[in-house]
Amino acid sequence: MTLIKRSADERMKKIGIILFVAASLCRAQETGDCHPAATNVLDAAWPCVDSAARAQYRVKAPDARAMRLNFWSGPKLDMVKQAGGFWTITTPPLVAGFHYYTLIIDGAEVSDPSSHAYYGGGRDVSGIEITEPGSTYYSAQDVPHGQVREVWYHSDVTGTWRHALVYTPPGYDTQTNVRYPVLYLQHGAGVPTPNLAGKPFGSPEMMKAMQEMAAAFEDDVTQALIPFIDSHFRTLTDRDHRAMAGLSMGGMQTFQVTFDHLDELFSYIGGFSGAAGMMVLGNEKLDPKTAFHGALADPAAFARRLHLLWLGVCQDEGGTGAAAHIAG
Repeated sequence: MTLIKRSADERMKKIGIILFVAASLCRAQETGDCHPAATNVLDAAWPCVDSAARAQYRVKAPDARAMRLNFWSGPKLDMVKQAGGFWTITTPPLVAGFHYYTLIIDGAEVSDPSSHAYYGGGRDVSGIEITEPGSTYYSAQDVPHGQVREVWYHSDVTGTWRHALVYTPPGYDTQTNVRYPVLYLQHGAGVPTPNLAGKPFGSPEMMKAMQEMAAAFEDDVTQALIPFIDSHFRTLTDRDHRAMAGLSMGGMQTFQVTFDHLDELFSYIGGFSGAAGMMVLGNEKLDPKTAFHGALADPAAFARRLHLLWLGVCQDEGGTGAAAHIAG
């Protein structure tokens, strides 16, 4: 399946094709049971992760008066100043997976110079990967791999050049007689965000800005992106072979785009903790009879128009999760 992942950076870049073939024989020295995180910059020994999934940090800031380690979804820990101007901390065991974090030095929130920068929540910040012992499902395996291609297309809807990432499966370049179904996959909030300056949350001004952004996104996907992909890649261009899915805000965008174009464009829909629609911003409840221009008013008719509707919802720590699918 060909997969399209949208990105919202609207600025054109000057891009060259560069092939780097290099190997570094010098890596940060491992310290006892604590091994440098895979998310560190080259040769950075800290942060490191031990066998108990605890992360150890060591940051040099001799003139700082106070320093905190600030995990976005975890502990906020005061670091301790040691000899030589180093600030250190060892975290409690962390849940396996990726964790965003920053350092707060004398009240200023900054990135860790030992970490690569990772984009999330509308900005570049630090991150650390806590590996799951014995797991290999994220590891590169000696199996056929596809390619991720970066493309730019001009949108008459927005009047700008827009950016997308396209995954093509193994064999795409050699099996030139094969056409493929397409999944359009949309990220969550933070990339992009409309200009909401002076527009309080839930206010009519904010609702208007969000609705304008959503309408422009829908038109861009249906009038610019899909035609571009179908004309530049070997796709199956009927609705029976086209899907869309998204996370959080991307789920909301998915529902709006697909429910408005069930008859001509989409027959597979996925929402991963996707917001129900613009009504949630105004604290309104979902009315299935009127939401999405009445697409859900007749459940049986709605189901007949789809091959699959998959919904997944989760809550914070301590909560419960739910998943459901409706097959047409």
